[in-house]
Amino acid sequence: ELACGRVHSLVIDKGNLFAMGSNANGATFLGTSATDSYTPVFTGVSNVRSAAVTMYRAAYLKSDGTAMLAGLSYSQYRAMAPTAFPAGNIDDIALSMQTVWYLAGGQVYSWSAEPGSVPVAVPGASGVAQIAAGTYHLVMLFSDGTVATYSLDNVSGNARGQRGDGTTASSSAAITRLSFPTRVVEIA
Repeated sequence: ELACGRVHSLVIDKGNLFAMGSNANGATFLGTSATDSYTPVFTGVSNVRSAAVTMYRAAYLKSDGTAMLAGLSYSQYRAMAPTAFPAGNIDDIALSMQTVWYLAGGQVYSWSAEPGSVPVAVPGASGVAQIAAGTYHLVMLFSDGTVATYSLDNVSGNARGQRGDGTTASSSAAITRLSFPTRVVEIA
């Protein structure tokens, strides 16, 4: 599996996490003093089952359901030390520009990962099997094969129609259920 950001990437090989590219703000889990890597470097992290990357952040999910985040603190505009997600038994992770999304027990949560922040359950986002994120929005695959989108950003969250509701209208209040001719089995 691999995850690509603006200037850095994470690769999982047999459960081992490798990083390459820019280590600005420590987003490659190589420490904040490490320089950029032009070849894959083992991060020292094993038993990884998935990873997510955005412009200035990266996260990984381990086989035991724990997850870690590294990269930029947007409120302090500096590198943050690798930070554990505030929950265990996590099933899936995704990153938007300033939002960390995670799925635990079928419920989707949003978390800014800033000092003092707490995760918030996304209203109406239970019974979810998989999540994926864009820069300003989230896509959810429900256990029944239906798909929905959501955004916390009421300015950019649908600027290019990424919510799939037929408009570019801004909305952060509700989940948008989408219609497909058959049951969806996976999102990316």
